[in-house]
Amino acid sequence: MAAIAGIYDFFTRGLRTKSRDWTIDHDYDNHQSRFAPKFQELFMPFIVTCVVSLFFWTGVSAITGAEEPWDLASYWTIIYPAALALSVILGAVLRSSQWSAGGVVMLSQIPVVLAISGASPLLGVGIIYAALLSIPAIALSWLAGKLRSGKKGRWTSTKK
Repeated sequence: MAAIAGIYDFFTRGLRTKSRDWTIDHDYDNHQSRFAPKFQELFMPFIVTCVVSLFFWTGVSAITGAEEPWDLASYWTIIYPAALALSVILGAVLRSSQWSAGGVVMLSQIPVVLAISGASPLLGVGIIYAALLSIPAIALSWLAGKLRSGKKGRWTSTKK
């Protein structure tokens, strides 16, 4: 009986599907569709993370005067740990997809390098290098988000 009521609603009122992140409305009488993402919840944190990361790497390049930050002697002692700290902070601030903060922070080096020094034959190697360096940053930002939200993962004990 419920299936018949659902079919009746489908053809008389149109389709309304809800998810946690998006809504699709479709009115079959007027042949109009609307896809309405929750912009502030989905895209604004990602945009803010991108902007903060780009400012970080632009500041590093401006302060050090280097075209490629990973070529600096202080990269492993000062710059990379600061980028990891930024990944932790952004991962703790984000409500969802905390892991993405680490990847965005580390991969934001690439557009800054392209803007300052232009494309070079070693650009592919730089992208792979930044991707490999993003793995610890992704792990740290994910962990910071989990610790901040207080959600227990599989790695916590269930014994009291």
